[in-house]
Amino acid sequence: MKSFLRTAFGILLVLLALTSAFAQEADDYDDEEDEQVSAHQRLTTGRIQSPLTQGTPADVSPSYSWKDVKWQNLKIEILIISTLVAYVLNYFIGKSWNKKLVRNWYQNTSSIWERNFAHVGDVSGHKLINDGVRTYVLHASGRVHVKSIYGRIRLAPRYDMVQRALAVIQGQTTSHDRLTLTVTLKPEESESMVFAILLKDMVKKIMDARWDLSEFPKKREMPTRSGPFPSQYYTVFAEAPEFLSMMWEDPDVRKCLWASMGLDAEGNGSPFHYPLIEQIVLTDLPREKPLKLDELDNIPKTLTFVIRLPNLARLNERAINSMNDVLELVFLFVDYIGQHGKVNPETKAKIAKVRAAATQSILKAAEEERKEELAQKKYQEKRAREQQLTKLSPEEQRKYEERERKKELKRAQNKKVKKI
Repeated sequence: MKSFLRTAFGILLVLLALTSAFAQEADDYDDEEDEQVSAHQRLTTGRIQSPLTQGTPADVSPSYSWKDVKWQNLKIEILIISTLVAYVLNYFIGKSWNKKLVRNWYQNTSSIWERNFAHVGDVSGHKLINDGVRTYVLHASGRVHVKSIYGRIRLAPRYDMVQRALAVIQGQTTSHDRLTLTVTLKPEESESMVFAILLKDMVKKIMDARWDLSEFPKKREMPTRSGPFPSQYYTVFAEAPEFLSMMWEDPDVRKCLWASMGLDAEGNGSPFHYPLIEQIVLTDLPREKPLKLDELDNIPKTLTFVIRLPNLARLNERAINSMNDVLELVFLFVDYIGQHGKVNPETKAKIAKVRAAATQSILKAAEEERKEELAQKKYQEKRAREQQLTKLSPEEQRKYEERERKKELKRAQNKKVKKI
């Protein structure tokens, strides 16, 4: 509601500014026209008023009537009111439309949630919890290998005329609905490792924003002995390459990943304009580089899926089936990590070595920051002493300098004794 009021107020200010500009121009034009008419009347009547008779009350007292008001004189006011009314109506209609679409989405996917979890929704029984004008939250628990799952649906701003207009101006003719699923895994059921399957178009953006992905996993080629991998769409990063190899041998995994593009289990068919899966990330490390070692503690092991939902306003059977297959892929990954999340000793040792190097890097950065803070503290103390010294009398300054000289001499002697 706050964003709605801010945007509406902004529209009002813009329209008032335009009104002021048009009104000023109209006033200048009317004044000029009145002067021309007045001069014409004086010439045609042959009477020119003397300065003594000009401006008398009888001449300048205007009289107004509702009959003088014409619709063409209220064009600006009508434009302002119409725009504000249209914005308010669009806001409530768009908000209601979003609510209807997200409920329809849940109805088409409810069987997956209810089949995989013992409890879906909040304590009041609400399956989807509204968290703002365009955001809905889904929470579920009660499944093997999973502590909890948190879903965040971010809908397109169908309620906001301004955002939609800006999207069109910027060339983004459509906005998209997105689902982010964050699965918190049980830490004891798999090794500590990082892997990701990222949409090629988003690799640079994601890598620039995430320390865990840019620092630890390496770019890998998925083995294709069990079937082709959609490498034209996705890039794979992993610390444990054999984990990905075994995963891709599962025909259900291959089928569901190809479904993200609207294709069959062998990758055939007519693909969607844009894949549904944008990223899959398994990690037990923070997104941002920690400044202290204790920031590495208590980081939950999570599996995150970012899914670009098909057009919820035009769902057809093909889109619904693909969407459900993508959601099934989430739980296939969960089960696979829980059952086969162990790696061989050699890979485990390599992962430990890379993480030990990262730990040393964090320690070094923390030590440098501590030294910098200490140097800054000493500089501030020295500056404060110098400022106090300027306030002393010459005799007090001499005594102070003598004391400092003796302290420095004593420190030098202590260092010499220690060296001997």
